[in-house]
Amino acid sequence: MQTRYQSIFETSIDGIILITDRGVIEDINKSALELFGYEKDELMGQNIKILMPKILLFLVVSSF
Repeated sequence: MQTRYQSIFETSIDGIILITDRGVIEDINKSALELFGYEKDELMGQNIKILMPKILLFLVVSSF
């Protein structure tokens, strides 16, 4: 089953980002990288907040 989900993750035209319960990026697919204009190594281990516009950061109430 794991291989099936990995294949969907990697080939999806939709951007998919996997994060921890603390908002740390654990994985990101090619579509999301293209959408946000980053390389994978730039985002791995970073907090998801790096991808949010400042106005959203102000509005989002979270424990990230």
